[in-house]
Amino acid sequence: NSVVNFEFGYARDEQEVEKMALAVKRLLQHGVRTTRTLGSGVLDLCYVACGRMDVVYTGIASEGWKPWDYCAGLVIAVESGCIMSHLGSSEMDKT
Repeated sequence: NSVVNFEFGYARDEQEVEKMALAVKRLLQHGVRTTRTLGSGVLDLCYVACGRMDVVYTGIASEGWKPWDYCAGLVIAVESGCIMSHLGSSEMDKT
């Protein structure tokens, strides 16, 4: 029953668009109340930090976020008690 925010990024080839659409479909089929897209990684994280949204899901397509997309929001989110992690096998780039 959560509100999930996600960013599609800029991938537009058929395979990447299919991945993005399938990810949203899976979220909606598994208990997500609604989804949002704000267009700013920092704003996404600030909304989670203040409780307006429950989670930010990024990296649906191949490019994912870069550090400049989330660094300021990361500080705000962590200071408010949020946890930020990477679901893949590689470490999240915090540099």
